[in-house]
Amino acid sequence: MAGYRDKFIINFHSLTTPMSLSWWLERSQIKLFCPVYHLVSDKIPDHIKHLYPVRSTTQFENDLDLMLKFFEPINIVQLKIFSKTGTTPARDICSSALTTV
Repeated sequence: MAGYRDKFIINFHSLTTPMSLSWWLERSQIKLFCPVYHLVSDKIPDHIKHLYPVRSTTQFENDLDLMLKFFEPINIVQLKIFSKTGTTPARDICSSALTTV
């Protein structure tokens, strides 16, 4: 089964590589981006390593730097206000819940 998963990931990645984040943002009507990271670690746990790639702390920090170029981070209170009032922020927004173990 893992062979099919690996082939899918390789093929799908080759399709999306030429499409940058700015390319997607220009073509979408989405104003809210909610990234989800299940795990960020410099040492991949044994129970995860065969399931999916894990972002290192350096990769995660680079991802955050990239997101900050395109999105304004907001907290859950601000998100509720936008949702209740139906207002649209001046910039695209980004919200995420982070937890540590």
